[in-house]
Amino acid sequence: MLSKSEHKTQQRKELSNTNIRLQMSKYIFSQDLSVHLHGFSKDHCKEPLKIFKQLWHVWIQTPIIHDLICQEIGRIRANHFVGPDEAIMEKMYTSARFYYRKKEKKEKKVLIKEDNKKDDECDEKKIYIGFSNSFIQLMDIEIKKIILDERLENESIKNPIKISQQQMMDIFMTSQIDKIREEIGRLKKKYDSLSQEFVADKIANKMKKAFQNRFYSICKILNCRG
Repeated sequence: MLSKSEHKTQQRKELSNTNIRLQMSKYIFSQDLSVHLHGFSKDHCKEPLKIFKQLWHVWIQTPIIHDLICQEIGRIRANHFVGPDEAIMEKMYTSARFYYRKKEKKEKKVLIKEDNKKDDECDEKKIYIGFSNSFIQLMDIEIKKIILDERLENESIKNPIKISQQQMMDIFMTSQIDKIREEIGRLKKKYDSLSQEFVADKIANKMKKAFQNRFYSICKILNCRG
């Protein structure tokens, strides 16, 4: 089995050599734009929303950011997104206002909590129990297989593949039911060995979130190459 870093490198290499595009229901911004959105939110996370929006309108008109946004809109359209530029701009603003801004505040709360922690605190920490590396790699393999199968059924290689994360999840749950049961059994034993409560619904949601993360990680590679 490949290590996490080896698997990631191999996966990026394999996908980068394809000419497959996915028609997504959600925008996936490039890494360059995401960094700038995060930076703007970080600089203004303490501002009231009214001021935040005013600063946003000034920020997007600065030459460097304006050029970057134009490039981003062109890239998104090249990936077969339809709709007015205003819709894309609104999504950018929403991402900055909610996701990155919320993320920045959450990170600061964690730092404050750690700084205020007493030296003599001896509360038992809750141990994180995650899916095995082999199971995560299985998700990646199946997602790529589904994408390739969809490409074979697509009439034109120029057309983007239309498939949702939920559709892929349903296919994965059906085709890999034995592996899923095996992984859940492994997790339950791990929870039991650490005297932690095993809640089936929470594990199901955790698996859905993990699959979603793997799906969009692959989508970024496929749709953010140009």
